[in-house]
Amino acid sequence: MTPWLTQDSILASTPCLRSRQAMNSRRWRVHLLCCLLTSQEGNGIKVSKPAVSAWKRSDQMERVVVSIDGSNFYHLCRENFSASLDIGKVANWATNGRSLIRTYYYNCPLPQTADPVVKSGQQKFFSALQRVPYLEVRLGRLVQRDKKCPTCQTVHTAYEEKGVDMRIGIDLLVGAHSDRFDTAVLISGDADLTEAVQAVKNFGKHVEVVEFPRGSSRQIIAAADVVRTLDAATAAALLFK
Repeated sequence: MTPWLTQDSILASTPCLRSRQAMNSRRWRVHLLCCLLTSQEGNGIKVSKPAVSAWKRSDQMERVVVSIDGSNFYHLCRENFSASLDIGKVANWATNGRSLIRTYYYNCPLPQTADPVVKSGQQKFFSALQRVPYLEVRLGRLVQRDKKCPTCQTVHTAYEEKGVDMRIGIDLLVGAHSDRFDTAVLISGDADLTEAVQAVKNFGKHVEVVEFPRGSSRQIIAAADVVRTLDAATAAALLFK
């Protein structure tokens, strides 16, 4: 029987984690997930592959899953194109004629203290995404943090995403382990996902990363099997209208 994965048991069974402080690091949590899922057996924790794929392929077309890191994607689009792109069109472009199994869009709802007009706009956007075929919205949460400027000592309130990277990593690794796709297309410039990319490759799957002209992490680009560039000319055909 597989033991419960408590914080203490994880610290005891995973040599690369030496403290609870390390457990609280976002990158270390993704790293831990990769360690546990890619290990076939370790300290009584077993990961067995299913006898039959949960999503059987109906033909020999390459199966593709597209994962979009919503907040990162939004800011990269603004930085590079000063525009918003249509998520459905982006997913079709990323699939590139192959069989699209699912698009996963990850983001965090704005806090209750946000501007009501902006918050309402975000909710309408999420609702619109629900109508995009074969797309699922995965939501994390925003946590408020007070940060002090080291120069002027002024305290500023900021919000940090929680749960988004872990959700992306979990979906990618579970999908790879369950043979739900042949290729994962990741649209994110976040270096924290580099370990998840490598772990998916270790399952024998292909990983493509979409690169922007500016702002994409060199680490995640280097980890990808294939890099596809989303430049201004391509983006012009994917504009949200």
